[in-house]
Amino acid sequence: MFGQSWQDQPKLTAPIINAFRTMKDIQELRQLLEASASLSLPAIQLGERTAWLDALSGQWTRESLDQFDRNRTSASIRMWLRGLAAYLPR
Repeated sequence: MFGQSWQDQPKLTAPIINAFRTMKDIQELRQLLEASASLSLPAIQLGERTAWLDALSGQWTRESLDQFDRNRTSASIRMWLRGLAAYLPR
């Protein structure tokens, strides 16, 4: 992704750390969305879940990670997940 090592190019340390942080968040959100597959969701929520997963999938590049709005996307997905409380087994 960076083509160089932070050890050889110390100025890359911050961008690499930011990329790892973003990818960690993306993977955490994907895991939460995957866990919601165990719920009996209506078609609308299934479609929304698929759309969220699609948005978090694919080949990530340095540029796409830089452009990814981590805070807004995380907040939106977490709010959507909280809305699934009605579908949790009791």
